[in-house]
Amino acid sequence: GLTLTSVSIEGPGLSGTAKGQIPLGERPGLDLFASASIDLTHLSTVFAPGTTVSGHVALETRINGSVSEPTLGGHVDAHAVTYNGIPLGNVSGKLAFARGRLEGTELAGEVLGGTLRGAASLDVLDVPVAWSFTLATASLRPIPLLRHFAPGTTLLPPFEISGPLALRGRGWGLHTVDGEGNLTLVPHEQPTASAPTSGNPTGSRVRTLLGLIASADLPWTVR
Repeated sequence: GLTLTSVSIEGPGLSGTAKGQIPLGERPGLDLFASASIDLTHLSTVFAPGTTVSGHVALETRINGSVSEPTLGGHVDAHAVTYNGIPLGNVSGKLAFARGRLEGTELAGEVLGGTLRGAASLDVLDVPVAWSFTLATASLRPIPLLRHFAPGTTLLPPFEISGPLALRGRGWGLHTVDGEGNLTLVPHEQPTASAPTSGNPTGSRVRTLLGLIASADLPWTVR
């Protein structure tokens, strides 16, 4: 077999190290320890042109099995992640990869001003890829993200989301998504008098009325 005492990789926004044993042929005995540091700003220019993503990801993994069927276990930390200037937050958790399936467990983080815990999976050998995640959320503040993707939500007052949710899909089209949850919404700011929304007095009054809602319980299903 091949023994790696220390291998280093450097590139724009990426640095990594690896060491361990690589068996020759199809024999088991793969035993590698690898770590990587990734700047998401550089990564997004390659994989998501036109989108601005920033933040830092640190990854530590141990790879076992055989070269043809490796298994992976490790830990990931994502810090100060932003999407098109919108602060998303920090997430950490355990990673495992085997037979084309990537799983994240014990995921926890401070995201969108609140917290989340849960698990996620990605079947990379499926075409299109199949994905899922299950989360328990508390006090998330999604309005900046909602307004980015759906400008019509400007009538919604600032609110917090708490509760469980689960989503599944294949590929990245919204028509493939299904899931369910039970979310509680509460305002995180008291409504105050403001200028009419986009010069529209009716829109301003609607936003003020919606701001009077003390809380809302929303069981939901997407199919």
